[in-house]
Amino acid sequence: MYRLGIGIAFCWGLMSCSKSIQQLPEDQGILTSVNKKAAKASLTTGSIGYVMMTFNIRQDAPDAGNRAWTVRRALVKERILSNNCDIVGVQEALGNQMTNMATDLSDYGKVGVGRDGTSSEHSAIFYKNAKFTALESGTFWLSPGAPTTATGPSWDAAYKRICTWVKLQDKETAFIFYVYNTHFDHQGSQAKINSANLVLSTMTSKIGLNPAILMGDLNANQNSPAYQVLNGSSLLEETWNIAGAKSPTLRVTGNGWNISPIGDSQIDHIFVTNHWTVTSRLVDWYHQVPGNILPSDHFPVIANAKVDGVTIYKDAHYGGKGVFLPKGNYTLADLVARGIENDWASSARVPNGLSVILYEHQDFTGNSWTLTANTPLFSALSPTANDKASSIKIY
Repeated sequence: MYRLGIGIAFCWGLMSCSKSIQQLPEDQGILTSVNKKAAKASLTTGSIGYVMMTFNIRQDAPDAGNRAWTVRRALVKERILSNNCDIVGVQEALGNQMTNMATDLSDYGKVGVGRDGTSSEHSAIFYKNAKFTALESGTFWLSPGAPTTATGPSWDAAYKRICTWVKLQDKETAFIFYVYNTHFDHQGSQAKINSANLVLSTMTSKIGLNPAILMGDLNANQNSPAYQVLNGSSLLEETWNIAGAKSPTLRVTGNGWNISPIGDSQIDHIFVTNHWTVTSRLVDWYHQVPGNILPSDHFPVIANAKVDGVTIYKDAHYGGKGVFLPKGNYTLADLVARGIENDWASSARVPNGLSVILYEHQDFTGNSWTLTANTPLFSALSPTANDKASSIKIY
């Protein structure tokens, strides 16, 4: 028998829950039921939505009893699969735990290396193989210059620390985005601040115009200087701050093996760039009954985020190269920067609720064509729009 310490009560907007919800007392401050009709109506076909999780799984330390990895392993797997996670960033995963998780999450790909060799802690990223292609990936150490070989500890850190990243492409829509996952030092106050600045600058130089996600255990809460470096930047916003729905009221994520922790200190975070709309956000206060067994000494943090946009294709009938464009206005220079050349487009997938205006010339001039649905043949438009678009508006 399982108890959902806070219930998976959102059903995550764009995704369906994979198990039934157990009713919990309303005085626990928890969303306790789901209006299935409303949930169905909330599906936004004009969006790309993903369930993303950050989870410090607690290393396979010599913990006794129900805290041992051999007991917790199945619960870690269950939290990931029951929440139907598309992307998972894990921290503290030792080499043997990575092997275990690769077996347990057989439908997921993974990237990441140990911070001090194969058997050491990983800040790895798992992603659904059926949904994504990993275009690039890497790991850098949280040290001056972001080296890609083991370095440190740096500044006043107690241990070597790393950040792993992956560039993912959605196989259906051609949407490209980046995911970063990290674990800051638990002691060094200056190391946390410097790590935040390093990750921020590295992301800024790498992601270009693409959407991105940063997740991880920062060992720094929402009132800390390191958090302020990231959340106060022009690049990132913590998902709690912008979520349409959130639970529970308390944000605490480190539980100290207590099924009912107190306080409001969130040290596990998911940040996003401004491309994303965060529909819901959950700190998954879960434990198994009997035994009050926790999956880890951290609760996983889960966010459901979406990006509205369309996919433009080089060839007719959605063939050839496809490029996903979020809502916005795109001059010819903007299109070229995203891989769409002048007079290039021949078809488009336009989800319900969105509209596209193709313009014959740059700067939104000349003949125009308005699309409100999937359009497999630009040549069938009047006049023909095949290989004609030089600027585009999406709204």
